[in-house]
Amino acid sequence: MCERTSDVSEAIAAALGKPCAGIAGADLASLGQLEVVPRSEALKPGDFSGLSNLGWLSISRARLGDDRSSAGLKLAPGLFDGLSRLRYLSLYFNDIGALPSGLFRDFSELRLLNLGGNRLAELKPGVFDGLVNLDRLVLARNELSSLPPGLFDGLTNLVELSLGRNQLTTLPLGLFDGLELFGSLVVSHNQLTTLPLGLFDGLELLSTLDVSHNRLTALEPDLLNGLGVRENFYLHLQGNRLTTLPAELFNGFSHLRLLDASKNQLATLPSGMFAGLPLQHLSLQGNQLTSLPYGLFEGLAELLTFGLSDNPGAPFALTLELAALPMADPSRGYSAAVVVEVASGVPYDVRADISASGGALSANSTLIRAGQIRGDRIAVLPRGNGPVIVKLDAVSDAPGGGNWACEPIHAGLLSEPCYRGVRTALGAPLVLYGFLDQTLAPSGVVRFDLPSAFPNLAGEASYAVELSNPAAVEATVREGLLIVSTTNGGETEVAVTATGPDGRRETRRFAVRALASPEAVGEMPSLSLVAGESVRVELSARFRDPDGGPLAYAAESADSAVAAASVDGGAVNIAGRAPGVASVTVTATDPDGLSAALTFTVTVEQPVGSLWGGWRSALLRPPPAAGGDGS
Repeated sequence: MCERTSDVSEAIAAALGKPCAGIAGADLASLGQLEVVPRSEALKPGDFSGLSNLGWLSISRARLGDDRSSAGLKLAPGLFDGLSRLRYLSLYFNDIGALPSGLFRDFSELRLLNLGGNRLAELKPGVFDGLVNLDRLVLARNELSSLPPGLFDGLTNLVELSLGRNQLTTLPLGLFDGLELFGSLVVSHNQLTTLPLGLFDGLELLSTLDVSHNRLTALEPDLLNGLGVRENFYLHLQGNRLTTLPAELFNGFSHLRLLDASKNQLATLPSGMFAGLPLQHLSLQGNQLTSLPYGLFEGLAELLTFGLSDNPGAPFALTLELAALPMADPSRGYSAAVVVEVASGVPYDVRADISASGGALSANSTLIRAGQIRGDRIAVLPRGNGPVIVKLDAVSDAPGGGNWACEPIHAGLLSEPCYRGVRTALGAPLVLYGFLDQTLAPSGVVRFDLPSAFPNLAGEASYAVELSNPAAVEATVREGLLIVSTTNGGETEVAVTATGPDGRRETRRFAVRALASPEAVGEMPSLSLVAGESVRVELSARFRDPDGGPLAYAAESADSAVAAASVDGGAVNIAGRAPGVASVTVTATDPDGLSAALTFTVTVEQPVGSLWGGWRSALLRPPPAAGGDGS
């Protein structure tokens, strides 16, 4: 017993509670669990002899911290001979550089082998021969740059494999063949640039695939075929260099629960690629998305958490728009209907209030349920022959305002819904049954339903639009809608001509006044004055109103104890009160309530004696008129 390596004999003595010399063979055979902290650089054959019933063995330098040897632990061939009942073996964190051939040959009952945290740069075929019952293998945190084909042959009961934090650049096709019980694969934090098509074929029970933090730039459309069919599936793609995801990537998936594609370079996503998936957790944050594709959230009725922050387009507006529909049942007295829709769909329930002027609605609110694009039909009844204006009045926001922190985004860690990077917004009013003169704010939009505006034309009509002042607004026709939006501002007449299938034509006209906000001209220069001094600054040259209206001014000092600001007609007076620095903001407002602002800095200095003050006053005094005496 005492002839063993001292680290091992001391560990056995501590486990049995007996001195080395007093331990008999029966004592060794009774030991079921052993933890060895090796300070030496090698373990020799016979160190574990007699431990015939040992089921759990940990050999790790992790507890030594900085006191551990810089040399890797050497494992001699035959070191573990006789440990045929071992079920758990951890060789974690020993700086092991090589594994002797046949080291694990007696381990037919071994279930878990942890080789993480070492310096393994190469694994030879056959090194795992005999591990027929192994279900978990940890090879993380080594120096592996490649894996030989057939390395895992014979590990038919393997369920979990961890290869994270190595230096792998590729995974050979066929590496996982025969692993029919395979449930979890982690290959994160490597240098993979591609995943070969067919790599995951036959892994029907795989439920977790983590290829995060590699160098992947693209994925094969059929890469995941056959996965996510029988088990809940969790896919980690974060921290790669992906620019898009193939539209077919999740074809056939029925159990995808988590997708983390954050911190990539995704600039676009295919429309509807997640439709019908039972996703509960979706992370797309930290990419290059500027807009959301049509139907992004369609079918995602079970989504609990998602992140879209840290994209150029975030927070993304889930804009509710009104669309006109033909009424399915005219006998009810209504001749048209509207529906509220969101092009991307909504990931959570959204309720909106709706109202109409010039008509009545069958409902004053609508609900778009999570995973849907539109709400229920709302019938519209005009009160007379005039147009009806339908508008959205209020909308519910994302739970938590859309700003809840959604990290970490892992299944089971969040008990409440969490949404980040989106906001709900109200779309433009919709005019049915005709046209009305419009006044549009800057960036304002109004939409007209054209079929209801030309009820006398039977069949599907075509439409043309003319503007008397094309610079004022933009007018486009799309799927029976006329959309008018402000561009540069101004007044224009809009002429809409509809042509029926029989060639019959009708034209309607209406006026649009598109407002433009006042504009600041250049920048206000910083001012410097002494306490007790006042300066008057004319504002007429600092602002202009594109609509030609008069401007009203207001001024505010951030620190009136240093510098006071007051408006006098078309000028602002700045009075220095005490030494210091203050910012002053001047706002110009037009008759329509639109405004622009300029901010400048005022520095107030301490007066330096009365002589200096008088000299400064003389410098600031206007020059005498020509021919005057200067008094």
